[in-house]
Amino acid sequence: MTTPAPTPASALGEGDFPSFTTSTNLGPLTTTLSFAPNCFSNFYDMNIEGLGPPGEFKTQGCCISSCCPFDNFYTKEWAWMTSYYSPGVCPSDYQSCDPPTRTGLVLTSNPGEKIYFCCPMNYMCPNEGSIDTDIPGACGSRLYKSSEPAYYTVLDGITRQIPQATEIYDFESSTVDLLIAYPIQIRVPDTAGTAAQTASGKASSSQSQSPSGTLPIGAIIGIAFGGVFAVVAICTILYFCFKFRKRFGKKRASQDYPEGETIQQSTIGSGPYGYAPILKAELDASEGTQSPSYPPKKFVRAPQSTPLELPGDEHY
Repeated sequence: MTTPAPTPASALGEGDFPSFTTSTNLGPLTTTLSFAPNCFSNFYDMNIEGLGPPGEFKTQGCCISSCCPFDNFYTKEWAWMTSYYSPGVCPSDYQSCDPPTRTGLVLTSNPGEKIYFCCPMNYMCPNEGSIDTDIPGACGSRLYKSSEPAYYTVLDGITRQIPQATEIYDFESSTVDLLIAYPIQIRVPDTAGTAAQTASGKASSSQSQSPSGTLPIGAIIGIAFGGVFAVVAICTILYFCFKFRKRFGKKRASQDYPEGETIQQSTIGSGPYGYAPILKAELDASEGTQSPSYPPKKFVRAPQSTPLELPGDEHY
C-alpha cells in the first residue's frame, strides 16, 4: 500500500478548506511576551503532515510548546484559524499582519473588532509574495543552502514533542527550502470603525432633532429663559447702584457741611485771594437775617504765606 502524495498548496481550491464558522477566545494577551532564542533559531521536524497546509515542513514559532503564549501550542489542523486572543497584542519578536485574504480562508470578525495575525519577524505575512500559494494562511520563510550546514531537531510528534535526533538539513537537488511558522491570531477593538459609527449616529440624531434647519424646542426655551434672566439681572444691578449712590450722597453732604461748625478759610482760586462758604449759623449770629437755602460765598483776603525757598543746584 502506497501513501498518496500530499496535494500541493498551489493546487488547493476553495472547497479544499474547512468552513471556519466557530472560533474560541483563549483569553486576553495584553502583555508583550518574549520567547527563548531557540524559538527562532532552531528548526523542528514535527514528524507529521502540515497542520493545515499540506506537506512536510520544518517549522518554528507557535507550533513549539515553549514558543506559544501560555503553552497553548497548536496540535490540531488550522488551530490558528479557530482560536484567538482578545484583546491581544503580538509578542515582541513578532510582527502584526493582515489575516488571509485567499478565498476560503477569510475570517469574519465580531462587530467592533479587528483581526490581526502575528508572524515572526523573519517570516513573511500570509498574503505576501508566493506564501499565499505555497502555504496558504500561514507565515512563511525560505532557508537557503550555504557553506555552513543547517541542523534541525526531529521530534516524536506534535503532542509530546520529545526530541529524537538532530539531523543535517538536506537540500537534495534544490538550494532553497520552505519553512513555515503558524501564526498567532489576535483581535483588537476597531477604533476607526467605532469612531465612524459614533459620528454617523450623532449626525443622524442631530438631523432627526432639527428638521429643515430649525432649532430644537429645547434650544428655543433655553434662549427665552436666558433673555428673561438677563433683563432681571440688569434691573437688579441698576436698582442697587441707584440706592447706593443716593445713600452715599447724603452721607457725603453731612460730612462736608456739619451744622454749627465753621469751615476754615479756603485757598481755592488763583492769585492772593480765595473764598470760603459761611454757614447758616454765622449769618444768623452776625446779621440776624434768615439764611438762604444754600449758604452764600464770602470772599476774604488770604494771608500772605512765607516764600518758599528753593533748594540749591544740588545733583543727585
